[in-house]
Amino acid sequence: MPDAPKTALLLAHSFPPISTAGVFRILRFVKYLPEFGWQPVVIASATRRGQVLRDERLLEQVPPGTIVQRLEMSNPEAWIGSLLRTGKPGGKSPNGSTTSATTAEPHLTAALPHATQTWRTWASKLQELLFRTPDENIWWVGPAVRAGLKAVRETNPDVIYTTGPPHSTHLSGLALRLLTGLPWVADFRDPWSRQPWGQKRNLWGAKLLPFIERECVRRASCVILNTGRMARDFQEHYHQFPKSKFVAIPNGFDPDLKPLVGECLRSSSVRAVGSHLRICHPGSLYHKRDLRPLLDAIRLLADSGLQVRFENVGDCVTRPELEIHVRKLGIEKSVVFENAVPHRDVLQRMANSDVLLVIQPDNALQVPGKLYEMMLFGKQILSLTDEGEVTDLVHRYELGEVARSNDAEDIARVIRRLAECSKKNEASSPKLATLEAFDGRLLTERLADRFDAVVRDFGSCGEQAMSHSRELSLI
Repeated sequence: MPDAPKTALLLAHSFPPISTAGVFRILRFVKYLPEFGWQPVVIASATRRGQVLRDERLLEQVPPGTIVQRLEMSNPEAWIGSLLRTGKPGGKSPNGSTTSATTAEPHLTAALPHATQTWRTWASKLQELLFRTPDENIWWVGPAVRAGLKAVRETNPDVIYTTGPPHSTHLSGLALRLLTGLPWVADFRDPWSRQPWGQKRNLWGAKLLPFIERECVRRASCVILNTGRMARDFQEHYHQFPKSKFVAIPNGFDPDLKPLVGECLRSSSVRAVGSHLRICHPGSLYHKRDLRPLLDAIRLLADSGLQVRFENVGDCVTRPELEIHVRKLGIEKSVVFENAVPHRDVLQRMANSDVLLVIQPDNALQVPGKLYEMMLFGKQILSLTDEGEVTDLVHRYELGEVARSNDAEDIARVIRRLAECSKKNEASSPKLATLEAFDGRLLTERLADRFDAVVRDFGSCGEQAMSHSRELSLI
């Protein structure tokens, strides 16, 4: 008789119906783990800060009978921070975070006496240290640990798994590891304390991040990274640990999307001869994902007679500035910005395009998750990237062309080549090697293998974990 399925306790801050880039990785794992002998139990947040797209259809992919506990959480910073804010008490910034006089209204701060400014600056940094270390979701840790202990008592899991960002989720895993003695697998979707991308606003808290990350790495039974370069980076930085502790399991695509992608392609229109070349970026724009070089390239191409229509589908924090730049260039009819839409609609936009765009400048370790879904369409991919993992993938699997991310003339040259390929209908079906390398079902099998390995390697410590579980039943 087949072995009874083992249980994995999965902690993920974001989970369907919340629809963000990081959700699809954990959703694929939950969907396919039962095929490989693992029954997932999920603990997630019921809400997420700011305005986030919800897609109820994603819930259809969660296997029936899967235990999913969604935690409602308070925001203590909202009322404690009101002591530091000016304006209406309890006010929040558009993204849901609290604001202070030192950050929200600098013109008011400048008018305050120097001693008051100093106190407010110090108090604001202390506020960030207490409430945004390691990130602004720190208050999710306590409820997640309490729910995790309850789940351990009720489901007796064999392994604990956490995924971040938010990396505060890994603190929940660390606490549960120490309290239960169970093996723990920490999945880093992005770098943490040595983050090469974005900004560290919390300067005091940032000084603690290397210590927190090191403790998580030390206590975890296995650390998963989602790119090969990132795994090598962790291996080199934490050279005191065995290299085998760090395993690369990339993001991928859900193989069940293949029929849907085929349907989207069949319903898409073929570009008429002489019409605009259609370029689509299906994703969010933030941090260093700067569209201005591409917009400048579109202007150069228009001047040379090649008309390009660019569509961005997703959140764009710099949209007002970019729209000003578009008007300055006089390409308003060539550029469209659209807010995030449900996943099915994103796929259709991708199918309607001639070229798919990925932007990842100045970042050697990370790969935008949408790149893997792009692989299913067999379309040319324009990669605005520098040396790094994305460039490696585009070249290795012959996915398209790479242009220097900040060089408008180079981008224009590459788009011209892609336009010639599109004119000749040179886009082909996805290559078998690509589909096998990034099939979400096969990647989930690799995760299940890691779960099996850490449980097996735990050896005699398993009795200790069971002892802890029995003690927890008395709490």
